[in-house]
Formats: sequence, C-alpha cells, structure tokens
Amino acid sequence: MDNNYEIRLNNVKLMHDTMIDMNNEGAYMAWIWEMPDEPMEDDFEWFAEDEDRYIELYNYFVKLLKRYAKDGLFRPSESVRNFVLNFGIEIEIIN
Repeated sequence: MDNNYEIRLNNVKLMHDTMIDMNNEGAYMAWIWEMPDEPMEDDFEWFAEDEDRYIELYNYFVKLLKRYAKDGLFRPSESVRNFVLNFGIEIEIIN
C-alpha cells in the first residue's frame, strides 16, 4: 500500500477515537451512521482504501466535530488531542 493509504488509515482510526472521546453521546450515535459500531480493522481499511470514500467520511467527521465541539472531549489520548487541534476548532478538553 502507498503512503497516502497509511495516512488515511491512521486518520480514520483517529476520527473514530475522537468520536468515542466526544463528551456527547449524540456525536457517537451520529458517527455510527457512517462508521460501524465497534469497528474491526477491516472496517478502518475499507474507508482508507478508497480516496473518495475516505473524503466522504472525513467531511462527515468535520461536520460532527463542529456540531459537538461545544461539549468538548472527555479524557482524549494525546494523539486524539493533537489530531483535533489541527482542525482549528475551539474545543474544551475535559480531564
């Protein structure tokens, strides 16, 4: 697989972890309309393999992140925290 695939795969996993860490159950419930609940590695790979499918998921993620940012992130990992900060969306980190 190419480097872009690896980047997309990592981002898909970070998007999912971010939605798990959102301090609003509604964010995760909306997320699983696109991403399976309790996804397996194959699910992450499925989104990363096709650039168009990845972009659709990415855009949906950004939409949800903006919608639920006001509720913050609850105990995110350092990788999730850094990932979310790249979007320039103001979000509270709740420890």
